[in-house]
Amino acid sequence: MGPRLGVENCEPSQSVIDAIGIDLYDGPSRSYPAGNAARTLAQQQAFWSSVHDRTAWDGLIGWHNLAVSQHKPLCYPEWGLRLWNDAGVYKGGGDDANFVAQMAAWMKATQPLMHAFWEDPGMGVSDPDDYPRRLIAVPQARQAFLEAFGY
Repeated sequence: MGPRLGVENCEPSQSVIDAIGIDLYDGPSRSYPAGNAARTLAQQQAFWSSVHDRTAWDGLIGWHNLAVSQHKPLCYPEWGLRLWNDAGVYKGGGDDANFVAQMAAWMKATQPLMHAFWEDPGMGVSDPDDYPRRLIAVPQARQAFLEAFGY
């Protein structure tokens, strides 16, 4: 899939689609320098703009518009913070409370069929933030999650 093909051309048939689901994490992105876990709010906001942007071929608005045009609900089987390394390099958004708050607001506005915040056991944002091997502490993102989703 890519900009030349377009997501609207990737569906098998309306008769076999119940919902349109996408996974979304806060990285990797050109907004973030690889390797450094410290992120600025400006970098995190730039990432959000890049995934929310109406002109992007796979932005949230584009996916939402596709779901509406097909009369199918949109859902998020996985979404969350990118808290792992790839080959020893961290490519996520750090303690990205902005991403959590923006996703919560987006979901409140668009009412998806379902969403599931991805958490590795003991490493997730809604778990107590005391896992000894956590690579990146996320107290601000955890607080944003708990406030947004009423835990």
